[in-house]
Amino acid sequence: MKKILYVCIGLLLGIALGIGITLLIISNQDSSNDINTNSTIENKSVQNISSNLLEQSPTSSSSNYVTSEETPIEVTSDKLENVKLEIDDSTLSSSGAKLIITDMNKPDLGWGESYSIQKKEENNWVNLQPSEDVFFSLIHYNLDSNNQVIQQLNWVDYYGELENGTYRIVKSVGSNNIDVYSNEFTIK
Repeated sequence: MKKILYVCIGLLLGIALGIGITLLIISNQDSSNDINTNSTIENKSVQNISSNLLEQSPTSSSSNYVTSEETPIEVTSDKLENVKLEIDDSTLSSSGAKLIITDMNKPDLGWGESYSIQKKEENNWVNLQPSEDVFFSLIHYNLDSNNQVIQQLNWVDYYGELENGTYRIVKSVGSNNIDVYSNEFTIK
């Protein structure tokens, strides 16, 4: 949740900075005949500042996520055979769990934060409706040396505590947004 807040604050600061410089340019146009050169310079500065804010990400050599500008991979059935999403039962509770994503594809399919939850009702899978709009940071997790990403899921903010029942996690990957499903898990 903190990541989402930091991204929103960064975007708002970038927008506010852009508006402030734009207002400065407009006010300078009234007092100067030679503003066209300055306007071009100011606008390039706004673009550079805005793009720098958007490019900043909490990355470092020890980080497990980066922003990605690569073209998403089209997912085919043979690529899905190399993927496994598994809930770590030892971390499972009604409020969250660790999801272990194993992806043996080269390059990997591109795993981010977004997910949804489905509940099994009378042998049919039904999408749970979040209690509020769901927003996830657009980041790409790097796989570790075991070709895995471990994602801590805390679904209370969006779905509340899960009732007793059988569930699975759904993640969409690739340019064609193919759904990939975790193992089933039971809340008792």
